[in-house]
Amino acid sequence: MAAALIAAVTLALPLVLDDSALAVYVLLGLAAMVTVGVSLLMGYAGQVSLGQGAFYAVGAYT
Repeated sequence: MAAALIAAVTLALPLVLDDSALAVYVLLGLAAMVTVGVSLLMGYAGQVSLGQGAFYAVGAYT
């Protein structure tokens, strides 16, 4: 039920927000995905990740 509510709100955001606010939410979502990935890798797997920051930086640069 909560996942459906989150999906509905996410799909409705472009209809009610202007372009600048939507860009902020897109960047927030990207940062959240990187954070969750690093947290899973370092927290549960116990591995040190040096490549994710580099891939994120290359993606931001291009």
